[in-house]
Amino acid sequence: MPEIVTPQIRFLAACCYLPASAEGLVQQRHLLEQACAIPIPAQVLWEGIQRHRIFALAERVLRTHSFTAALGQFAPALAARARQGQLDSLTLFGESLQLSALFSKHGIEHRFLKGPILSQKIYGNPGLRRSKDLDLQVRPQDIAAAVRVLQAAHWEPTGSAERWEQSHLYRWIAERRLRHFEFVHRQTQSSVELHWRMEPAHAPKLDELWWAHWPAAGSPLSAAEALHLCLHGASHAWNRLKWIGDLQAIFDRNPALWTETRALSKELDLELIVAQAILLLQILFQAEPDACARAILASQPCAPQLAKFALHSMQLKSARLYESPAGIMAYAGYLLKANQRLPWRARLGNLLGRCLIDDLDLGKWNGHWATLPAIPFIRASQLLSRSRSKRSPEP
Repeated sequence: MPEIVTPQIRFLAACCYLPASAEGLVQQRHLLEQACAIPIPAQVLWEGIQRHRIFALAERVLRTHSFTAALGQFAPALAARARQGQLDSLTLFGESLQLSALFSKHGIEHRFLKGPILSQKIYGNPGLRRSKDLDLQVRPQDIAAAVRVLQAAHWEPTGSAERWEQSHLYRWIAERRLRHFEFVHRQTQSSVELHWRMEPAHAPKLDELWWAHWPAAGSPLSAAEALHLCLHGASHAWNRLKWIGDLQAIFDRNPALWTETRALSKELDLELIVAQAILLLQILFQAEPDACARAILASQPCAPQLAKFALHSMQLKSARLYESPAGIMAYAGYLLKANQRLPWRARLGNLLGRCLIDDLDLGKWNGHWATLPAIPFIRASQLLSRSRSKRSPEP
């Protein structure tokens, strides 16, 4: 598999994390030099940094190793984007603290996923890891209360969150088909995604396990948070390097990571996902697997296939995996393998849901039961109309 990794991806991978030790810095410099053995156009590197959203980390890494010249005329643009990204992430970090206090005041159990809080836990700096929004999670039974609290604090829903209390049918379907609602603050224009599940499909028992093992606010980085990063990255085929960079930074600081997460990964049936992550760390960062990691790899023969697809997705020009019929089919096949751990009812329900009512359809639906049967037919006619318009010659 290493032969399918391009020099620019190797360079960008070396730019997407900060090591904690002198040995780690030496290894990172070696990765940069190895990638630059064949000169890479500065524009290609700049486009990759934008594509993978690693502005502040890349700027710090290149400055630390005196590699800024590799970006040529784009170096000032990187410095400007890094500064702005850090300011934005610091703003989000402050807002996350305010929201946490607000939710605690109203007795709503909650947690933040990824974002500036993860950056703070890994690096002691909430601004290094770029975040475009906050991911705030509550339990399903607290969604209505959370929506009210956010709206009272001047966070406005961009979709149909207000329908949650208006229709029992909408609530039942949305809880199973959607994963979050999005809110935007009136003054700051910051965004919050209000989540109510961790899993890619409706699997309440697995989500309860996540809740049981997630640490309280202010705790150091936990096994559950590291495994959630594996789950999140895998669900998106690791198509942004910033996620695998987070994992490499965690592994660099804690080489016993896989031993410490082994029991929970077994409980959550995540070992295939973990094996994929171990392979990606090995290929991109030359991370040496320990005895525990080797045992996990030996038990998961499908992991190389998933890792190969992830390496391919990282190298696409766009982060979108749905831009062609072939791409859609390949991604669907990947998800079928990656989601085998989910209960069959959850997988079947997710498949039927995708066929009958799309997430975007649910956002437009008025919540009345009588209009529900028409949605699949409306979507099919829209797809057919778009297909015909693409085939029609331009006048």
